[in-house]
Amino acid sequence: MDSTKLCLVGVGCLGLLTSCGKLLDYSPDPPKADPKKKAYPVDRMITDKKGRALDVTITGKSPNSIRFLGKSDGNSHDYLISNLSVKDQAFVEGLPLNRKHKMVRPTPPYIASREKELEELERKITRLNDKEGNSKSGIKIDSLRSEIDRIKPRAEQLREQIETYKRQNPDH
Repeated sequence: MDSTKLCLVGVGCLGLLTSCGKLLDYSPDPPKADPKKKAYPVDRMITDKKGRALDVTITGKSPNSIRFLGKSDGNSHDYLISNLSVKDQAFVEGLPLNRKHKMVRPTPPYIASREKELEELERKITRLNDKEGNSKSGIKIDSLRSEIDRIKPRAEQLREQIETYKRQNPDH
């Protein structure tokens, strides 16, 4: 088979793929920016550094990660670009940043536990203040104020711990 026929067969296959409605780009070349066309979504088979492949629809990119819908489960996922294969890292680098996409980091357990306790204390203080406002008994009011005064220092301590952690760990 000469190279002319081989070339035509290749074009024919490409035409067949595009006639199905979607052209899946598996090349390492970054996509060409077309100002008239939106960059997202992008259908692609991505591969991680361990060689595992996943068919996805890329919906956004931040400086360090991509967001995609997994075609197998339909769920949205954030994935670090550094964990992609070299070929896919090169492809993704050619995609524009999507300002709406932001990698969501889980709340560190240290902060989560303190925020949960703080929320519970604030709800309790609110309930006690409501009871105090509705109470007519002086003894009952004193008791409620005493309970509020006992809780407030712990709530303030938790706020300080959370703020200190966030100052010392700005990435979280």
